[in-house]
Amino acid sequence: MSEFLSGLGWLIRFLEVLIICFLVIKFWQHKFSLFFGGKSSLQTIEDHELHSCFLTALCALVFHFIGVEVSKYILSLPLDKMPLRRTFYFSNLLVVAACITTLYVLHSIRECSYSNTAKRIGYLAIVTATLQMTQLIARGYLDYNGLYQFYNVFGALINVTTLAVIAAYPIKIIKNYKMEGSKEVE
Repeated sequence: MSEFLSGLGWLIRFLEVLIICFLVIKFWQHKFSLFFGGKSSLQTIEDHELHSCFLTALCALVFHFIGVEVSKYILSLPLDKMPLRRTFYFSNLLVVAACITTLYVLHSIRECSYSNTAKRIGYLAIVTATLQMTQLIARGYLDYNGLYQFYNVFGALINVTTLAVIAAYPIKIIKNYKMEGSKEVE
């Protein structure tokens, strides 16, 4: 099982690097219009999709790193077992809620429609919040550890799925770019 989770860890790191490269390239190309362009910079459906995917990728990565750091900090606190579990799972639940709230607010400020990527990330966040709530009740209040293995595997799969959903848009852009380049050669 640990080899599986270790392999997933490397896949997650690869997808994170791919997404960070995408964010840097798109930010470089569009400068500050991705953040401050106003509705006038959103002329086409493709513009809406680009902005929505950019905001979604940015939120997901920022809150992924925030969640990791908050979890490390909470696990280092000198608390007894049950209060530590409650604090850990509740803080994870708050990070997921903050991510979705931020994603909603950024889309509202930009007056940008939600891409399929943003919608899928929202659905995955609901699943993640449900998983965190289940663990909060099971482990934090009932001291029931029967779902712990399920939580580990399912949590890792949700992380990989989240990153794969976000990485799908940059891969689609690269694929379209290569197809356009091959058509110009002919």
